[in-house]
Amino acid sequence: MIINTNLKFIVFLLLSLYSCKKRDVQPQQPLLEGQWRLVAAKSTTPGVNSEIRDTQIAIFQQQDYRILVNDLQLNATTYRMELTETITGKKWKIITANSQMSYVQIVNDSLYINRTDDDEENALIYVRVQP
Repeated sequence: MIINTNLKFIVFLLLSLYSCKKRDVQPQQPLLEGQWRLVAAKSTTPGVNSEIRDTQIAIFQQQDYRILVNDLQLNATTYRMELTETITGKKWKIITANSQMSYVQIVNDSLYINRTDDDEENALIYVRVQP
């Protein structure tokens, strides 16, 4: 009886430890498809944002990426998404046809695009205009 109880305890303990094992959680790939309007541009100075004077729209359609400024196309290229390891964890990045790279994430329905993996530095912040 004591052996049976001890065996149950050991099995319970092993199952508990296994269930608490840290899993390598992958961040979900952001759903970029659609149109996004630029609403803020964070600077490297904390609390300071650059003023947005023009209407700037980022359009993601399949693997195409376009930037419109006041309804004029400023840039058009193709892109791909890649998951990368950074100092602060795994993050998604956009790599364009001309090898430019930016980190992307969607937080509270806002799209953050950064040149570095620092979420607070030089972020362009967009809101979805249409899916």
